[in-house]
Amino acid sequence: MQEGTKGGRSAQRLIAVSEPQQAALAYARSVRPEGSRNLLALEERYADLATARQGELNRARPILKAHGLSGFHDARAAYACARYAVITGHPAPAVSGSLSPHKSQDQLARRLISQELGHNRLDVTVAYLGGRK
Repeated sequence: MQEGTKGGRSAQRLIAVSEPQQAALAYARSVRPEGSRNLLALEERYADLATARQGELNRARPILKAHGLSGFHDARAAYACARYAVITGHPAPAVSGSLSPHKSQDQLARRLISQELGHNRLDVTVAYLGGRK
């Protein structure tokens, strides 16, 4: 199984990162537990973190809500819509309510975003971006 990828899939993802994002990543690397390749200690499990009432994920929810996101899934959708706009030069159908880019641009953006999100499934990407119809 490939660590850190959805469903253990092997995937290379190249994502442009701004200076504030680079700073956040550097901070995350500096505070990760020793011996860990992510922000969980070796004895921690994501499932325990997600269900803990006083856990970090639950403490992060008010921050997401303060920025207009109802949860972590919405953060993924916001990322997908922002990437769509960068790739196509047009807002995602879920944002604009209409289709602007050419079909080939739209399909390319959806393929790239589905890879970046780690699921490689266009049907899942439609849930974030809106349909083509």
